[in-house]
Amino acid sequence: MKKLIYLFTLMTLVAFTSCNNSSEDEAVQSFSGTIISRAINGNEVVFSKGNTQCTINLTKRTVQFSSDFKDADGHVQSLNSPVMDFVFKTSNILSFNGDGTSGEINDLNGYLDLGTGMFWYTLSLSDGTLVVSSTHPLYAYAKTVISNGEGNRYEHENSAYKFILDDTGETCTMYISNFISNTSGSIQASLIMYEGLQVTTTATGYTITADEAASNFSSTYTITDLHFNLDNQCRTISGSFKVNGYDFNVSGSLFPEMAN
Repeated sequence: MKKLIYLFTLMTLVAFTSCNNSSEDEAVQSFSGTIISRAINGNEVVFSKGNTQCTINLTKRTVQFSSDFKDADGHVQSLNSPVMDFVFKTSNILSFNGDGTSGEINDLNGYLDLGTGMFWYTLSLSDGTLVVSSTHPLYAYAKTVISNGEGNRYEHENSAYKFILDDTGETCTMYISNFISNTSGSIQASLIMYEGLQVTTTATGYTITADEAASNFSSTYTITDLHFNLDNQCRTISGSFKVNGYDFNVSGSLFPEMAN
């Protein structure tokens, strides 16, 4: 049930648009959209926002994509990956490895969730720069624990968390699907949005904070004391916030395999 609900509510927010080009002999799916990147070299961390196009041949089990990003000096680089074999980690999630990538690009590997459109990859440049790129982070595999000072507690995995960063990487909008505001377990909003959250780009991901943020749904669900770490090169999420006297603690990952 969780899969169905959050896919319906968050699908319009996925950075990819897709096109099926299946023929009698081969099943091919193409994606295009926005991608965010961090180039990390020592103490230098450069954020950028670009475009990507990805083609998946489900028959041959290959993937190829193009993408652009800024390097640690702020120069725009264009990546055209080789055609890479992939393996299915689950029925929807595939992983790939670009061993044999030549020239300036090395150690290319990543994941793609065909169900949510979440795309993530890393690579290294010849000067030692690590580049981590993804569509806007969507933590579909998340656990939320709600509690209060009276000892009430409710734990669930119904909500997904998505962060859409602005062009500068300094602020973002957070979306929560299947929002449950207290320990009753009832869903108050299928999709709720919080704008203007502060973003700090780090060598390991992003830190998201807000002293207070109103929702688009109701002032009743204003968030306070929000702090999230999108860590481990954005593979994982951990953080907390408060709503109406309830404490929320969130943990999860972009893909199930990344949970640890």
